[in-house]
Amino acid sequence: MKTVRWGVALLVSGAGIWFALHGVIWGDVRLALERVHHFELLLFIPLSGGLEYLIRTERWRLLLSESRDHRGRLFPIVAGAFFMNTVLPFRAGEAARIFWTHREMGRPLAATVAALAVDRFMDSLALVLLFLTALALRPGTAISRGSVLGLFALGMAGVVFFVVLARFSAKISAWSVCLSLPVFFRRVILSFVEGAAPLRSFRTLAVTLLLSASLWSLLAAVFLWAGRIFGLPLTWAEACLLLAGLALGVAIPSTPGYIGTYEAAGVATLSVLGYEKSVAFPFIASIHLIQIVGTVLWGTPSLLVLMRSRKKKDPED
Repeated sequence: MKTVRWGVALLVSGAGIWFALHGVIWGDVRLALERVHHFELLLFIPLSGGLEYLIRTERWRLLLSESRDHRGRLFPIVAGAFFMNTVLPFRAGEAARIFWTHREMGRPLAATVAALAVDRFMDSLALVLLFLTALALRPGTAISRGSVLGLFALGMAGVVFFVVLARFSAKISAWSVCLSLPVFFRRVILSFVEGAAPLRSFRTLAVTLLLSASLWSLLAAVFLWAGRIFGLPLTWAEACLLLAGLALGVAIPSTPGYIGTYEAAGVATLSVLGYEKSVAFPFIASIHLIQIVGTVLWGTPSLLVLMRSRKKKDPED
């Protein structure tokens, strides 16, 4: 089974690399790289990664209902999980985050899985709403009005979903027990409600949504800034669309580091926005490489912290 999974991952990554490179004119790539000014400024991207992990850690703390004193224990878990997502295939970091949170914080596994589901849903909702805001600021973006209205309805439905969940979580739990639902669906509903229990506080819900919006705004700002260095005049809406395209791309199972799927998604999105592949590819490939460096920079010491913590808990090992 593992051999089949690795074969599929290699095939997907290979197809992504082929797509990203197909039609690229290497002479134009060289010219695009020669136009890059102050390439060394891109090294600040790993530092922005640290800020990203801080925001993610605070959101994770709120979803777990942990005290502020536990931020230092949760940061290595979040940073280490993203590192594992980079070095291992099939988003293994998500399973690692669940396990480490269970071990370090004493949280039940089912409740931690539910909290992670809410965390991921928050990311999707924040990205949709951020993109809609960008479209409102720059309505000239070449996207149909129907698509904009559909995305707006989806985003608002997500907000309403969390508000209803926060207000009527107890009734939803009772309703799922009373209905003659299959055991699996009943467990899913109860687990998700349990994971979203901290959101019963409207203040926690508002702060969590604000953190999610801040997180994706930071990522969009990084792409805008990096685009200027590469001579790509990205707009805010285009940066948000690029983030959405990359998020969809890396969701596809591939080799460690999202190699291939990241490049294919980024190049495809920029091509839709009117940028030539010969300009888009060096930009996307460079950003991907620097982001991997940032993940290693924050993830390696986080793993060391988690390893030391394990030895303290299990001295016989």
